[in-house]
Amino acid sequence: LLSIPLAVLQMSLANAQADAQQARLEAVVAALPSLPSGPLITDRPIWISSLSARGTLVLPDEAPASILQLARDFGSRAVLLTDGRGQYPTALRDPALGQCFIEVGMLAGAPPGSALFMLDEECLP
Repeated sequence: LLSIPLAVLQMSLANAQADAQQARLEAVVAALPSLPSGPLITDRPIWISSLSARGTLVLPDEAPASILQLARDFGSRAVLLTDGRGQYPTALRDPALGQCFIEVGMLAGAPPGSALFMLDEECLP
């Protein structure tokens, strides 16, 4: 008897969370500058692809060298993070990587935690 109202409450909360996530990601996509062609490597590939109508690749939960290899293999030139995830974005800011990942700075109008990195061509032979 109590399960139906609880199910309705759970569905309402899940819907509200999805709406909030969509609004957050719409703000991120709206804040993106013009980017080079090629797929965008991101932590939210399905959402970003749907909202931006551009190809995306999933950000691997591996060392930054794996991101560079992924970019080489698929012709990507940018990494978009919509929020902190594991070692990212901190690992991409590591000075030991040289200038392979160039942070574009805070995206105007994007929610806190969003970050965009362009990949240096010299790191992608």
